[in-house]
Amino acid sequence: MKDNKNYKHFIALLTVLTAPLIFGVLTSCKNGMTERVPVSDISFDGKTFAKTSFTEIVAKGTKAEIFMDDDSSWKTYCNGGEDTYIPGLYLLRGVFLKGRKVKLSPFMLSQYEVTQELYEAVMGHNPSNFNTGSDQKLRPVETVNWYDAIVFCNKLSLKLGLKPYYRIENKNIDWEKIQYDGIPDEKTAKEERAEWDKVVCAKDSNGFRLPTEAEWEFAARGGNVKIDAWKYAFAGTQCTPLDPSGFHTRKTDTNLDQYGWYLGNSGQKTHAIGTKKPNRLRLYDMSGNVSEWCYDWAAALNITETIEEDPHGGPRPTTVEEPARVDRGGSFRNEAYNCTVSRNDWYYPYRRANYLGIRLARSLN
Repeated sequence: MKDNKNYKHFIALLTVLTAPLIFGVLTSCKNGMTERVPVSDISFDGKTFAKTSFTEIVAKGTKAEIFMDDDSSWKTYCNGGEDTYIPGLYLLRGVFLKGRKVKLSPFMLSQYEVTQELYEAVMGHNPSNFNTGSDQKLRPVETVNWYDAIVFCNKLSLKLGLKPYYRIENKNIDWEKIQYDGIPDEKTAKEERAEWDKVVCAKDSNGFRLPTEAEWEFAARGGNVKIDAWKYAFAGTQCTPLDPSGFHTRKTDTNLDQYGWYLGNSGQKTHAIGTKKPNRLRLYDMSGNVSEWCYDWAAALNITETIEEDPHGGPRPTTVEEPARVDRGGSFRNEAYNCTVSRNDWYYPYRRANYLGIRLARSLN
């Protein structure tokens, strides 16, 4: 381990116990620690959908404060770096960089990636490439673009009597009736896609939404800057060996084998969700299986001394002709290093690919 500095990360989390609500969590005491116990799978139309429970990440009535004064731990297995697509966007150090101060409001995250079974029940269509086999219904849905993801969030919210989180400025969309072929894709004119990019978020909504990139990474790292898990390469485990040399070229990682589906063990296909070990917040497949859409536009971070409240990537970038949205976590087709919790990635919001899927979030207002 080349960098043995004392890490000065710290986090202040106030804890308030709240009575569990629908999709809430129960808490129990185990070995002197509060343990999150997810409850309530999604149910509608007389059916309960397996592996659709949620976990509280930032407790209701609190704020998570993440003040970073040292991000050098990532040098233990990567060298950082910038990409030519967006100068100044660090590829391998994530969004919690030295000097950044972030506060996250209460929210919860689905324990699992959205299944093909749930997606088809809501959308009336299953676009997935890997849609066969006895475990097909519990494989993650894939081949969804970013617009598909926000439509799914709104339609699911309405099915459960919740207020939709998204609307499109100057468009009157019937979210209950919109069909799959009415959602923009790469055949849609640029002008129409640009109109769909004018997304407005209802911050008072109790409905489903995509996590922000900061929320996703905070949860994937385990939700506590002070513990060793925060510095792990993957969600739930460290890389092996802990040595930066050759990390980008290793074909396999014995620790990641236990926690995620990636190029080294997937057979180049998705697998049923929740079949690997979870991270400390009991979130499954945060590293590998399918890469998960986040809300944010891909853009370079502008780190200042001010505290950023619930950062979400800023407005639609104007520095590139076709801006991209963030996806995180890596997938079945990626090498191990692409499945790290700090790996930034992005794709065009109108394109569908067989490695892109969805994990749901909800605000705890």
